[in-house]
Amino acid sequence: MRNTYTFRDISLLAKLLAGLLIVGSALAAVSAVSSWLQLQLLGEGVFRQGQVAAYSSRHQTIIQIEAIGFLLTAVIFLCWFYCANRNVRALGADDMRFTPGAAVAVFFVPIFCLWLPYAAMKDLWKTSKNPTGWYTDRSSLILIVWWTLWIMSAYFGLPARMLAGSPASSLDGMKFVAGVVIIAETVNLLLCITALVIVWKIQQSLNAYLPHTSIQ
Repeated sequence: MRNTYTFRDISLLAKLLAGLLIVGSALAAVSAVSSWLQLQLLGEGVFRQGQVAAYSSRHQTIIQIEAIGFLLTAVIFLCWFYCANRNVRALGADDMRFTPGAAVAVFFVPIFCLWLPYAAMKDLWKTSKNPTGWYTDRSSLILIVWWTLWIMSAYFGLPARMLAGSPASSLDGMKFVAGVVIIAETVNLLLCITALVIVWKIQQSLNAYLPHTSIQ
């Protein structure tokens, strides 16, 4: 089948995605630190209703901003992922397991979304570095770390945010919620950092072909 893909410069899209991931990292760090301070306050054994209420209000604001940021980041990431998949095909990558559209769609397929996105990212990682001889190349450990963190964030982060949004009725309950949020936000922080590294590495590999490729 004839390759009909055209290589396009998507570096601006990658920079936008990198910026959003950096913002996501910062928000996760702020949320984790805020919860840690709350845990320290509760650990003193003195229940200050005004301070707890202020924390809850502040954390609700952070959660809302994070939710908006996540949706925006997800949209930009999928756009970049689709375009990057098209680019490696334009460079001659053959026999990839997923078409550009399928590489995006697997994120939304129940059950299969637990491992197929990782496989699609692994193909992209390898083909971006060696488009015509990628079959025998090794992938990177960072992809496994990224996907493990993604699974943890997806299935642990949401319950943690739901807990954070629900008022606890006891001091021990508030300590538990703060501890869970710290863990969830730490995972989210590491996820944003690993995703940033992966996107930047792949984009650097693609950018290397810009001087040699006709951009349309």
